[in-house]
Amino acid sequence: MTALLLDTHVVIWWILANPKVRPSWVEAIVDPENSVAVSAASVWEVEIKKRRGRLDFPLDLVDLAGVHGFDLLPMTASDARLAGSLDWEHNDPFDRMLAAQSLEHDLVMVTDDAALAAAPGIRRLS
Repeated sequence: MTALLLDTHVVIWWILANPKVRPSWVEAIVDPENSVAVSAASVWEVEIKKRRGRLDFPLDLVDLAGVHGFDLLPMTASDARLAGSLDWEHNDPFDRMLAAQSLEHDLVMVTDDAALAAAPGIRRLS
């Protein structure tokens, strides 16, 4: 069993059936032996980008994560401590939280973001 954490763009692509979703991701996500998580950080990121007009996504990520069988991963104080202390020169707070959660909860990142995939210690599904 592999525990996966979907990056924000990946969960959006999945929900919208975007062809950018890689076949290897589909295989891993639909595998009933795997668990798939969506972080509260992704929900937060989507809502901020929608409010600022930077994302056209009129859907509710919380509801749709459940519809697709994804677990919602809350942000904890331990996650926040690790996100802030990571020795990684990357300023995006959402990416820092996803990296921290991947490490803290031993999750494999599903991402197309080279910067996030380069975070120290991150395991990435290619």
